[in-house]
Amino acid sequence: LVRLALAGLALAVTGGPALAQTLHLISVADSEDGAVGPAFARNAARINDKMRSISGLANLHFNLVFIDGIKRKYSCAEIAKAIKDVRVDPDDVVVFYHSGHGQSSRRSARDTNFSRFPALQCSESAREKLPRLEDISNDLRKKKARVTQRMLNAASFQYE
Repeated sequence: LVRLALAGLALAVTGGPALAQTLHLISVADSEDGAVGPAFARNAARINDKMRSISGLANLHFNLVFIDGIKRKYSCAEIAKAIKDVRVDPDDVVVFYHSGHGQSSRRSARDTNFSRFPALQCSESAREKLPRLEDISNDLRKKKARVTQRMLNAASFQYE
């Protein structure tokens, strides 16, 4: 599925009359999770490498914002800041990738009372509102980039 998304992104940025100038990747890995953190970090590193390759093939500048839990703390606040701070031109491409835990407000897969997109489990605090992938996508679309893509690799995806 990730390969299909990457292939679609490659076609989107290389086709058409105007080529994007910069591929912005906001890559997030919950590497602080003791049990599966190293796997989340490896997944994100692979996506980072693939996106860097795609940007090179498409003659795009590459801007990586990597929240890896080591150099930059894995938290809801850091994710929100990265999304807010990314500066995008109309011909740019923005990709958001999250490798970590996800959670749904749905009671079951057939429950349509809530969004089908999960929230990112980036906080241990029950009081902190978890960012939903749908909201992240909407925030990135408001930046009016040529292409906006979001990908989620959510382990422990669960219904509340």
